[in-house]
Formats: sequence, C-alpha cells, structure tokens
Amino acid sequence: MEREVTVMTMTVVGEAPAGLQRESADSGTVERDCEARDTPWMNLLAFLVKVTGSLHTDEGVDVMLLDFAKAFDKVPDRRLLLKLQAHGITNKLLDWIRQWLRCRVRKVGIRGSLSDWIEVLSGFPQDSVLGPILFLVYINDLDCGIDNWILKFAGDTKLFGGMSTKSDGSRLQDDLSKLVQWSQEWQMLFNINKCSVMHIGNIQKYTR
Repeated sequence: MEREVTVMTMTVVGEAPAGLQRESADSGTVERDCEARDTPWMNLLAFLVKVTGSLHTDEGVDVMLLDFAKAFDKVPDRRLLLKLQAHGITNKLLDWIRQWLRCRVRKVGIRGSLSDWIEVLSGFPQDSVLGPILFLVYINDLDCGIDNWILKFAGDTKLFGGMSTKSDGSRLQDDLSKLVQWSQEWQMLFNINKCSVMHIGNIQKYTR
C-alpha cells in the first residue's frame, strides 16, 4: 500500500543588505569562474565539437557520463561557505547567503501526522534562483588536475578524451579516479546506477 508523504520546507530570509549588487560586481570572481556551458545546447555543442574533431583525426573517443546523487540536496552548507570565501565573497554578501542557507526548517507529514520542524543543513530550495549558482561555485574546482576534457552542467558531468593508444585509456582512468576522490572529499558522491561509459569510433584501433 502506498503511503502519502508530504514534505514542507520554510525559508526565513532577511532583506538583502544595501550594497549587495555593488559587492557582487566588485568581486567578479564567481561570474568569471562559473561561466561556460550554461545551457544544455551549449554543453552539447561543445561536446560535439570535441568529439567530431577527434574522429576527423582518426581517433576514437571514450566518454564517462557521471551523475551526482541528489546533487542539489547534498551540498554541505559549511563547506559551501568556505568555497565562497575562497572566491572572494565576504562581508555583507557572505552573511546574507549564510542566512539564506541556514534559516530553513523542514517537517515531514505521513497520513496526517506531522514531525517536528528540523533545521536543514545541506542543499538548496529546488525552485530558487540562487541555488544553481551556488552549486556551480561548489563544483567549480571539480576539473582541477584533469588532463582530459570535462564538461559540467548542473548535476551531470561528462569526462571524455581521444583514444588512440592504451596510454590514453590509462590517463582517462586516472582522471576518473581523481573525480571520485574529489566527490568523496567534498561529500558529493556520484550515483553509480546513473553513470555509464560510451565508446565513439572504432575501438579495435586502440590497442597500441
């Protein structure tokens, strides 16, 4: 028998501080670091350009399709605030974001019975404008130290590279290991059931 479950979330946020827009414009860091591939079409176009370029040089391409598990619900508030500070977001703007993140409570209802309100310590409201931006800030350094191509859009990540020798496959595996290590260190594990591998081109050539 199915159970009816209701989740209610309440956010209490104060008025945005005066000078908020000025401080955001002065820092400029988040906008610069979080640009690129900000729509599905741009992401797909960038992917197709790289893949077709490799195929034209008689290289195949191996693609790792990765998906974060409940991405927008898992970002830890405290770690996100540390990353915001590292991007130069401080003072009133940081305080306002901290209040927006922490002044949230939630209760669950099952068949008319409601739990107590509890504080929400991770994730963002699904229908918010600020949430996706903060998520991009949080995963901005995901590609640090990666040798192959990587494209990020929301909770989806594509890791891919041209394959012509066995060493190319080893480099791609090394990059995948780095991404897994990042996901463990920053508490953003991948959903293994939604991750997959795709081969493009003639893989029989990649034996040298």
